[in-house]
Amino acid sequence: MSTTATETRTPTATGGTGHLLRAEVLRFRSRRFVRLLLALGLLGLVAGTVVAWTQFAPASPGQLAAAQQQLEQQVERDRAFWEDCLADPPPDLPAGADPQEYCGTEPTVENYSLDWFIDKAPFQVADQLPTGAIAVGVVTAALLFLVGATYVGADWSSRSMVALLFWEPRRMRVVAVKALVVVLAAVLVAAVAQALWVGAGFLLGAARGTTDVPPGFWGDLLGDQGRLVLLGVLAAHIGFSATNLFRDTGATLGAAFLYLVVVENAVRVLRPRWEEWLLTKNVEALSSDGGAVVYLYDDTTGQSREVLVSSLHGALVLGGVCAVLLVLSTWLFQRRDLH
Repeated sequence: MSTTATETRTPTATGGTGHLLRAEVLRFRSRRFVRLLLALGLLGLVAGTVVAWTQFAPASPGQLAAAQQQLEQQVERDRAFWEDCLADPPPDLPAGADPQEYCGTEPTVENYSLDWFIDKAPFQVADQLPTGAIAVGVVTAALLFLVGATYVGADWSSRSMVALLFWEPRRMRVVAVKALVVVLAAVLVAAVAQALWVGAGFLLGAARGTTDVPPGFWGDLLGDQGRLVLLGVLAAHIGFSATNLFRDTGATLGAAFLYLVVVENAVRVLRPRWEEWLLTKNVEALSSDGGAVVYLYDDTTGQSREVLVSSLHGALVLGGVCAVLLVLSTWLFQRRDLH
């Protein structure tokens, strides 16, 4: 009687990192829902440009003169109200309080915009382009969150992740390459979205307003757009890492909804001093030039104080959340049985 020895072979990688990267790029491009999300983003940008075209119009010299006159009249009315407030403070003003703090600063022409007194204001590139860049950047970040979640979520739902690990069993390499694809895609999409908005903004300025910009404008705008591209990368990676942790896109979207609707509102009501650590506040801080402001009410003085949440603070908080999710999901991916 004879026995035949059998040998169990462990799957080995069939190619290097370059082969895996090319395969993942192709996999990313092949996702129908990813293509749909990107198409919706482009359609939204076109629709926004069309809406802006209807809301702005070049102003004639007569319209500008009439608007300037209305502005000056409004300043005079507000200044008279301000002077009356200082001369006769309200009776409910706390003892020892400075009437200047209650009545505010003196109204001046610089505090008002001429656009407020024109039915259809001209599109001014110097003003509207940075504002629009923030809107485009935040919407792009939301889309990239869905893209990152969908990209890896499809692998789990179709069980192609298991098949991939037979071809490339080194799990850390698989996660690293997938994470790299998410970063590259997010940078490309966010940068292209900002470039398209600059083109659309100049088209609106040339046809419906003015393209004049002050010195240093482009440097400031480039800095703003750089932060918005970073926001897109972080959002995409949070979606990617959370879905790789839950192994389900729906679970990621449900957790995001629960956090935004329940957790953040509960924190604002029960622990308002924690607001500077909320994700939405840090998204606002990273997106805005100069950061965001949190207003905290002081029970002892009965007054509110301002707490500045800087852009750096926003980047660090969002980056920290991204890093924690990535490390945790990678650790579990390395240890869990996927079959």
